[in-house]
Amino acid sequence: MASGVQQEWIGLQRKLYTRWCKQKLVRRHDIVVNDIVTDIKEGTVLFALLEELTETKFPDQRLVPKPGTVKTKIKQIEAVGNALKWCFQLGVELRLKPSPEELVDGNVNAVLSLVFAMIIKFMKIESEDESQTMDARQALLMWVNNKCPELAPIDSFKKSAKSPFHNGMALCALIAKHRPRLMPEYGTLTPANAVKNIELAQEAALKYWGLEKFLTATDVTKLDENGMVVYVSEFYYGIAEQRKLDLAARRLTKLIKLTEENDKLKEQFKATAAEYKVRLKGVEATLNDQTIDNNMAGAVKRLEEFYVYKTEHKNKLLGAQLQLEGLFNSLAMRLSHHKRPEFIPPEGVTLKNVQEALEELERVEQKRSLALHAELNRQNKLVMLAKQHLSIYDNLCQWIQEKEQYLNTKEIVESVSAAQFQLKRLESYDKESENIQHTVFVAMKKLGEELETNIYEDRTTISAREHELEAKFVALGKLSEKKMPVLKDDLEREKYKQATRLMFEEHTKKFEAIQKWISDGHIYLNAREKIYSVPEAMTQISLLESFESEKITVNSTNVDEMKTLGRVIIAREHNNPPYSQWKFEHPEKIEERFAFVDSEWEVLRKESEEKNNVLKDHLKREGIREKYRITNQQHIDKYEQLSAWSSQKKNYLESWDAIHNMAEVIAEITVFNAYEQEYKTTQATHVVELTQLGDDIRSAHHGSDYSSYEFDHTITRQPEFEENNEATRKAVDEREATIKAHLEELAALAVTRKKILDDHRQREEFASKMRTVALTHAEKFAQLSSWITKSEIYLKNREVVHSVADVKKLQTLLKNFHNEKDRMFNVRVADFNKIGNEVLTKNYDTEMSSFSFDHIATKFPVYESDLKENREAVVANLKFVETKWIELAELEKRKEIILTDHYEREVYAEDTRNMANEHSHQWQKLADWVASKEEYLGKREKIESIADVSTQIAFLDAYHEEKKLVDSGEVTDLKALGEKLLQRERNTPLSTYSYEQTTYNEPVFKEGDPTHRQQIIDHEAWVDEKREALHKAYETKKKVLEDHKKREEAALATRCLAHEHEDMYNKLVLWCKAKHAFLLAREKVDSIALAQTHITLLEQYNKEFESTSKTMLVAFNELGDKIQKFEHNTDYGSYVYEHTIYKEPIYDHHEEEKKANLLSHLSDIAGNWTKLKEEEEERGRVLADHLKRETFADRLRRKDQQHLKQFNKLESWVVEKTKYLEDRPPINSIAEALAQISIFETYKKEVETVTSVNIAALNTLGNEIIPDHIDSSYSHYECENPDEIRARHSKMTQHLEALAGMAETLKRDLKQSLELEEEKERLRLEYAHLALQFTLDVAESAKSLAIETFGFTLEEVQDYSQKVTESKSRLLSEADKKVAQIKAVKTNMDTIKVTENIYSQLELKDIDATLSTLSKAIEARDSRHAKELERQIFNDNLCLQFSQLAGPFSTYIITSKDTITASRGELEAQLEFVTAQLAGIPKESARLTPIRELAERMKLAGITNIRHTTLTLKDVEVQWEQFTEFLKAKKEMLIAEIEHSKLRGITPQQFQEIEVNFRKFDKDSNGLLDRKEFMMCLYSLGEEKTSKEVTALMTEYGTNGNIPYDRFKDFMVRLLGDSDTKAEILESLALINKSNNEATHAAMEQVVADYDIAYFEKTAPPSPKGWDFALWVEAMFSR
Repeated sequence: MASGVQQEWIGLQRKLYTRWCKQKLVRRHDIVVNDIVTDIKEGTVLFALLEELTETKFPDQRLVPKPGTVKTKIKQIEAVGNALKWCFQLGVELRLKPSPEELVDGNVNAVLSLVFAMIIKFMKIESEDESQTMDARQALLMWVNNKCPELAPIDSFKKSAKSPFHNGMALCALIAKHRPRLMPEYGTLTPANAVKNIELAQEAALKYWGLEKFLTATDVTKLDENGMVVYVSEFYYGIAEQRKLDLAARRLTKLIKLTEENDKLKEQFKATAAEYKVRLKGVEATLNDQTIDNNMAGAVKRLEEFYVYKTEHKNKLLGAQLQLEGLFNSLAMRLSHHKRPEFIPPEGVTLKNVQEALEELERVEQKRSLALHAELNRQNKLVMLAKQHLSIYDNLCQWIQEKEQYLNTKEIVESVSAAQFQLKRLESYDKESENIQHTVFVAMKKLGEELETNIYEDRTTISAREHELEAKFVALGKLSEKKMPVLKDDLEREKYKQATRLMFEEHTKKFEAIQKWISDGHIYLNAREKIYSVPEAMTQISLLESFESEKITVNSTNVDEMKTLGRVIIAREHNNPPYSQWKFEHPEKIEERFAFVDSEWEVLRKESEEKNNVLKDHLKREGIREKYRITNQQHIDKYEQLSAWSSQKKNYLESWDAIHNMAEVIAEITVFNAYEQEYKTTQATHVVELTQLGDDIRSAHHGSDYSSYEFDHTITRQPEFEENNEATRKAVDEREATIKAHLEELAALAVTRKKILDDHRQREEFASKMRTVALTHAEKFAQLSSWITKSEIYLKNREVVHSVADVKKLQTLLKNFHNEKDRMFNVRVADFNKIGNEVLTKNYDTEMSSFSFDHIATKFPVYESDLKENREAVVANLKFVETKWIELAELEKRKEIILTDHYEREVYAEDTRNMANEHSHQWQKLADWVASKEEYLGKREKIESIADVSTQIAFLDAYHEEKKLVDSGEVTDLKALGEKLLQRERNTPLSTYSYEQTTYNEPVFKEGDPTHRQQIIDHEAWVDEKREALHKAYETKKKVLEDHKKREEAALATRCLAHEHEDMYNKLVLWCKAKHAFLLAREKVDSIALAQTHITLLEQYNKEFESTSKTMLVAFNELGDKIQKFEHNTDYGSYVYEHTIYKEPIYDHHEEEKKANLLSHLSDIAGNWTKLKEEEEERGRVLADHLKRETFADRLRRKDQQHLKQFNKLESWVVEKTKYLEDRPPINSIAEALAQISIFETYKKEVETVTSVNIAALNTLGNEIIPDHIDSSYSHYECENPDEIRARHSKMTQHLEALAGMAETLKRDLKQSLELEEEKERLRLEYAHLALQFTLDVAESAKSLAIETFGFTLEEVQDYSQKVTESKSRLLSEADKKVAQIKAVKTNMDTIKVTENIYSQLELKDIDATLSTLSKAIEARDSRHAKELERQIFNDNLCLQFSQLAGPFSTYIITSKDTITASRGELEAQLEFVTAQLAGIPKESARLTPIRELAERMKLAGITNIRHTTLTLKDVEVQWEQFTEFLKAKKEMLIAEIEHSKLRGITPQQFQEIEVNFRKFDKDSNGLLDRKEFMMCLYSLGEEKTSKEVTALMTEYGTNGNIPYDRFKDFMVRLLGDSDTKAEILESLALINKSNNEATHAAMEQVVADYDIAYFEKTAPPSPKGWDFALWVEAMFSR
């Protein structure tokens, strides 16, 4: 079946080819073609087409039928066969030739293929000797490429995304080339708007030569290659025809224009323009009439009127518009040539005004066209619907006639099967009738409704048909109702006879079944089974009860049914006097069967009582045994629980995590304490419970007359059996001993772990202290390092000395430095070295771990951490200070030598001032130090841990030590210096001096400033005051930090308790989770024993719950209370669990979520405990309910066993009958088939008996079981497997249906046996056909793949990759489907055992080999594509280089050419410029050399398409050659124009094209066109000439079978233009009027402008039918 896309393509081709046929038969008024596919079947159309195309008559006209005379199919095939034979004789070629039958039957592909072959055949150009032809496709492509040089060369009509035909660009280009006015928007069109482009082209073609829109634009985009060839040919013929008339009209216009005076032309233009606008308005008003007639004739008429307008009035309008434009241009040129002022028409009649009015008319015209076509389409649709309605009516009438004959016929019925067949046949008819009425007839009525809605002109006939059919359907229904009772009566009679025979067979089978059941019962009751468990005992008791129940059932059903059936058979009689009488023949056999059954029943009763006593004894013993098995399992579970716990705790005690700080030590100790508490709890609960369970097991005992039991030691007597498992008993003691050993091992490990944890704590305390000392050492190093740096700067400085005062100052500073250095060394350096040595030498060492500064080694776990860089930093700091001190001494010594040299120049006074400066300097240093320490002591750091507190206390202690050093050093030195300074005094007879008090005697001089002395006193007093303030601040800060320490220690302890509480919570949660799961678990309890087991487990849980409540729960709650009640409060701050507050600095940190988490844990556990109690109570009630329910369920299950047993027996019966129905004894004759049919009838009676008795009993028992149930608030029990029971019922029903189906199959098989050989023969032929066709298809595909091309450009090859993939997938998929079809046929042949096939020698292995051939061909094609893609990429790079050279050169040519073309200067000046350009040709030609070199490389590479440019070397060369020739031609043209050249009405561009066309088709460049070249040129120009016409032209213009350029130019001038001779004007008028000397208005207005027509009619002499144009031409040429 064709795909949707293929159907659409076929529909387009069908429409396209139908129109082509209509055009070719336009002169044959006796032939009507609506659809070529359906109309070709009579042969008339095909004969007419061939006669029109060949312009000859069929030789034997007797064989050509008249239209409408060929009615029978045989005659049609004969007529089409004759026409087809003539068609092929005429040379029409097809690869697969259609048969006459295919054409008559309307085979779409066959008809369309034939029509296209005819199109191609009769579009070809023939050569002189008729032996050479030119492909119509290529010729048509040449014409398009010649007319559209601005487009890239087009090489195919195939549909693709870039096809210029399918995107409309080529069609628009053809219109724009010949009628630019009809395609003003051409320059703005893009390939992306395909539908819009094609619509523009169609609209223009309609206006240009009247090409109707028989296809929509969307249809055109979907045309395949063949369809597009036909569609483009419409443009070729239309344009070619119009060019001749255009040329004739131009000649006439030119003649008239040349005879007018300038002033007359102006008036004429004004009048013509005004008149033209009035005409446009009038036409516009006419087109605005939107009236429709609601019938086909009206739609056709109005459309015909519209096309009359298009072909007559519109052409006049367009001609008038062209005339108007030509008139204006001619006047402008004339005025310009005569140096007159430019003509400017008045407002309202300018060319722009006229164009706007014409455009408005075009819009109105398009709107009217759309409306008229829409109405015609609507009417066509209605006609089509009406035909469809009639077709359905005819088919229904024929169907009704056949059914009336069937219903009025009475069949002879002699068997049940025959009666059933006739009933089914009638039912089938009823369904068919109903379906016909609800589908076909409803569809027909819907068509009628649509026709009524759309006001179809023949609505009355439509309605009459529908009413007629409704009446006929009613009549058929009555006939069916009358026939049904007759057939039912036949069936009832035959069934009664057959049923009686089957009843006795059924009675026999019932008796045999009861016999077998009695035999099986004896075997069962005398058997003694081994019992190993309570369920087994209960099962056997249940089976015995089931047997008893079954015995009752069998007696009340099977036996009673057998007896009842026997009585019925004995009494059965059929009495229908009109037809027959009958009575059962052997009643004595039935009586004998009754007696046998009664005697056996008593024996079964006694055997059942004995078996029941034995089974009850088994049940009692196994109940006791089951109890102690459960207890043992509890002991095992408890043991495994304790083993897992001890293993977990052992892993804990033996595993160690590395300890890095004190917090981790405290956390580990907290976890260990929790473990010890858990150990004690486990000993007091779980271990005690394990021991108690063991004692219970060891005390187990039971004894009776039938059996004895101790734990896992059982002895029974019926049957004799003993089971003794001593290992199980020993395992109890072994488990308890193992747990005891585990606990002792854990105790020993705990002692060791406690010892190790104590060692971790002591070591970490020592390490913390040493790290604090190291921090102090680092701070002192920073201070010393800073002092040393400043000292080095001072000692290395060399001051400039200008006076004694300067020297003294420097010496004093050096001495002070020396003193300060000594103090630093004796105090601070000594303290620094002491601390450093302490850090490096002190260590902690025990048998479990060791610590020296930042080197930790532990054995539990084996762990070592050595931060040696910290030790190395201490050593480096010590070494640094030592080295720097030596360097300072050397620097000091050097500075002292230098200052001694200066000292001799200094005086005592200067020394004193230096002392004062030193005092000020020392005070300033103290002031700076005090300021920094005040800031430090006043700061309150944020404390969040013990580590933070320890660090800050270490810093405070370091400050305190530093203060002591300052007091004993800098402060003491300051006061000593101040005292010495104030006491200093010098007296001589001439003068006295004390600090800043100087007196001279000669001359008398006294000078003093007491403020300096007071400043010394004030500085020392300020120092004493600040020392006291710092001491108070120190004491305050110390108290704050001590409070922080106490608080954080308390917080750490509380957090450890919280950690322990969290651990306890997690354990309790896990325990609760497990118990919730246990209590909430609702296990599937499907036995009494299992319910008792779960009740025992619940009791064990209660014991464990009480134990846990008294131990773990109490400890958990007490610890939670302790954490909540803990509180730490001081004047400085407070702490309750995870809420810290202190004042300095203000800090309030509250982790509310932790406290909420604690409370949540307490609440959660309390809630869990309450919930566990509730769940335990609920589980107890549920388990009690389980026990009650399972007791009930046990009884119901036994019934189910009985049901199953009955079902299994019926299953066996089904298997037996299935085997019969599935067996197929060989049937090789009709006699054998009839024998099997007789056996089959007997089988059917047996099925009826089993269904009514045994299966009915099964269903009754099942229906008792399914609704029985027990309900409580906790559970509901009903039959566990109602679906299974129903499934048994259903399965039995399915068995019956399956048996019925197999019976029908068997019946059908017997019938089909006769047809088997015929089927074998059909399959042989089908296999041969498929295998051969597949082989041929693969061969064809392989050939196609071998020659497949992938495109000519890189983009095409790249795009083709998808096609390659799709093609591969499609070919393989189609091949697989064909192979599968072949194999399916072969399988069918094998199935029916076809062993030979004389029609084909191909086997499946040959088919597989053929498929392999296809795969290899595909692989080869794929490989070629990959290589082609690689080649295209390489070639693309060459193309890019080529475009970069060719493009600029081409632009130069175009620019130069455009410059010349656009020139409007004096003709002589233009000629001078063109001559200069010609002189420069040799120089510019050199630019072609590199382009040719690249082109040669491209040629060697096989490049035929350049995507980077539209140019090829040939294009550039032709462009250059054309430019050269253009220059030459331009020069000649200018010379010719100057000399009034002989262009004779054609444009310069047309004249230039003459030479271009000549060179293009002069393939061998010999300056001549031979016949073939001349024909190709004509075709590309749109001139399709017959062979005779070409011969005449070759004779007229050629010599020796060739046409030289000059003669070709003469021909083209004659063809394209007008030489303005009298003969040519006469020829033009004759062409327009189709007359030798007389012109008519109707003929003229088709192509001649209105103005010219008016002028002609005004000035030409009249004739009988119009005007004598011969005399008129004489008059015009004589003026």
